[in-house]
Amino acid sequence: MQLVRRSQSGWRRVVSPPIACDKSRRDCGNGRWRAGAPRPICPAALRPALDEAFPLRRLELRTHQVSSDGTEKFLWALADGEAIESVLIPEGKRRTLCISSQAGCALGCVFCATGRMGFRRNLTAGEIASQVREQVIRDPSLRPTNIVFMEWASRSSTGTPWTRR
Repeated sequence: MQLVRRSQSGWRRVVSPPIACDKSRRDCGNGRWRAGAPRPICPAALRPALDEAFPLRRLELRTHQVSSDGTEKFLWALADGEAIESVLIPEGKRRTLCISSQAGCALGCVFCATGRMGFRRNLTAGEIASQVREQVIRDPSLRPTNIVFMEWASRSSTGTPWTRR
């Protein structure tokens, strides 16, 4: 198996022996695969290259609020100091997780704290996925059943396209 990572200087290759893909997907999906943690399915020599090529950074929880209806709001700190929010909304057997795709928002709605801070930047795929991952790590029994992206109105009104990275 070859792991490929894009760097500032271009593409580079990290060559490795085969990995048990089914087990790695299973371990990653249930929250057991964490940054810096041993990966017993991988040869010891490969682990530093995996950590460098595919960092799994944790988000820092700054604030957690719970409303009377059970809705939970999370304020996360990103590695660069920016802040984002996620909201977990329980309704019957469903748990909808609203996740951020941007730090800040360009619309500037007066009722919204994120809108008042203005647009800062788009989140990386890892930062977006980490919001879901943190919820599963916090309490696997409260795994989200639905995921909704915030900031869609901002993207459509400002003409910022959704692009695959």
